[in-house]
Amino acid sequence: MSRICWRSAVWRITNETIQRWVLKFGLAFARNLRRGRPTPHGKWHLDEMVVSIASRRMYMWRAVDSEGEVLDVMVQPRRDKAACEVAQETAEAAGLRADRHCH
Repeated sequence: MSRICWRSAVWRITNETIQRWVLKFGLAFARNLRRGRPTPHGKWHLDEMVVSIASRRMYMWRAVDSEGEVLDVMVQPRRDKAACEVAQETAEAAGLRADRHCH
């Protein structure tokens, strides 16, 4: 009898319910996802790519460790030294050292 009632039940989930679930379980879920990521290796380098976003030329910078794991991504409309410095600060905060420095 309970099986029949269970299948015919109509579930209504509101946005507020989802927000409460995110607040309750979100941090633990994110922590478990981060735990499964490989730890970055000691050396990293900066990758630069030109991409088109909404028909505009943009520069995408990626900090990549020696195993190919992406550490950080930054997209900006101009190519400048600031992008390199931001990526370097991020990697150094994570305890990594650069293959080469911004010049």
